[in-house]
Amino acid sequence: KPQMCIRDRYQRRVRGTKQRYLKKPMSSIPTKGSVVYEVTSTISKADSAAFYASLVKHADQLLKLGYFFMRDIHVLESLDNSAAETVSYVVHYRARSKENVEEYLKKDAERFREEFKREWGDKLVASRRLLTLQDSERAPASASSLGYIH
Repeated sequence: KPQMCIRDRYQRRVRGTKQRYLKKPMSSIPTKGSVVYEVTSTISKADSAAFYASLVKHADQLLKLGYFFMRDIHVLESLDNSAAETVSYVVHYRARSKENVEEYLKKDAERFREEFKREWGDKLVASRRLLTLQDSERAPASASSLGYIH
C-alpha cells in the first residue's frame, strides 16, 4: 500500500461510499532530487496520428520496466502562431533518482531506440535531456478560488 500524507488529500467527498477523502499516493508528489527523463520527438503532421498511437504504446512499455513511476505526454506548441509542418511530442518519464535513469540508459535504452528507429526511420527526429528537480511549490489554496487551478 502506498504511503499517504495529509497534504495529499483532496477535499472532495467520494459519492456513494463511506470514504471521506480521495487520497493521492506519495509517488505523484515531486521531491527534491527526483528526475525527469525528457524525450522530444518531432514528426510530420501527416504521420502524427499514427506516431502518437505508437508513442503511447512505447511509453507504456517503458513504464512497465520499473525505472520510472510516471509518464506525461505533451504536444509542444509554438507561441508565435506559425503554421508548422511538423508536430513535436514531449514525453516526461519521472524517476525517483538519477541512478534509475542511468540504469535504464545502460540496460534498455538502446533496444527501445532501435525499435522506434526501425518503425519510423528518418521520419523522426528525437532529442533527450535530463531534468533534476531543485525546488517545487504548490499554489496556495486561495488560488483555486480565482479560477486558475482546477
